[in-house]
Amino acid sequence: MIIQKVAVGNAEEAYVENNFSNYLNIISSDDNNRGKTILIQSLLFCLGNTPAFPSTFNYMNYYHIIVFSVEDKQYSLCRKSNSFILRNDQKIMMFDRISELKRYWTKNIFKLPTIIKNGLERIVDPELFYQLNFVGQDKKDTSTIANKNYYNKADFLNMLYSFTNISTSTRNFEDDDQAKEKIKNLKNERKNLLNQHKILKSNNTVASYLSSVNDKLNFRSKIEKVEKIKDQILELRKLRNAALSRKSKCEMTIKELQSLNRTIQSGELKSMDCNSTHINFKSADKDSYSFDVSTHEIRQQILESISEKIKAYSEDMENFTFEINKRQDEMNKILEQDEVSLELLVAFKNEMFSADDAEVRINIIDGEIKKIEADLLQNVNVSKDLVQKQQDLIMNITDL
Repeated sequence: MIIQKVAVGNAEEAYVENNFSNYLNIISSDDNNRGKTILIQSLLFCLGNTPAFPSTFNYMNYYHIIVFSVEDKQYSLCRKSNSFILRNDQKIMMFDRISELKRYWTKNIFKLPTIIKNGLERIVDPELFYQLNFVGQDKKDTSTIANKNYYNKADFLNMLYSFTNISTSTRNFEDDDQAKEKIKNLKNERKNLLNQHKILKSNNTVASYLSSVNDKLNFRSKIEKVEKIKDQILELRKLRNAALSRKSKCEMTIKELQSLNRTIQSGELKSMDCNSTHINFKSADKDSYSFDVSTHEIRQQILESISEKIKAYSEDMENFTFEINKRQDEMNKILEQDEVSLELLVAFKNEMFSADDAEVRINIIDGEIKKIEADLLQNVNVSKDLVQKQQDLIMNITDL
């Protein structure tokens, strides 16, 4: 990605810096308060960063524009408040929030890194890029001024791993915990079959039916797992509802634009206030930008842009629904009643199993334990290799 031009301004004043080369650029002045910081911060703000301008600069009253190229393709990006306009090859795309720009960027320009945050996979926000690209003056630490209440050191490292296609995790550790728990239960069942009179001292599932203390511990653990999944489902539903709301608004806008007919035989559309034949389309943030949609060409480009957004919202809704259903299945598995045979419940009183039946069951248990332990061992070996790759990456960066 090569920055070719940076511009910031409004109808009263503006500045354009277009002397960038494709190599190292140095911006200098003989004195302070000449606009160097505003120029760089405007560039970063246009790319989606949280504003970090000097307090005396009212950045909300200005348009922030950059022209950049990626693999010989040139793009123009404009930001006003939280609204964006992206142009490439005469195609105009409009975005009402940073999340929309991120999704389009990673799909059509180049792939942005993703990290796991609060149990969900997310495209990283520009604040993490900010820590890579900017060192402020007055000994300011970018790790503490870039959304410090949300992102942390682990997120920054995971972004670096994603940049280099090194996975942040090779497996679900909760699945490993469940596998280990299953091994534990199988071994306990095996022990019960050999020593049925010791069932009350066992830690397997049966003990929760016979011991109130064991039952409380197991139930508390189950509540914590259910609460965690419930919070994830609520968050995903909020995101899905928001996507549905935005999709509906875009569909209403398309109907309004398509209803414009400037070739009506009985007359033409005019403004009742000023008698003008020009019709404007304004962004969701009404102070950001507007387009004259009186002409068919501009109106068609706006319709194509909104249609792209509708497709993106539909994809988001499908993805959110899939994630919700997956977590619902997880919750159902947790809430399933543990199956405990009557024979095990009364094993300390009555010997219900014959010797042959017990031997067959023990052989089955041994086979299951062997298979699960082999899978866990393989995951551990892969994890060791992953940790080594991650450590090597950080060492190479710091050495360089």
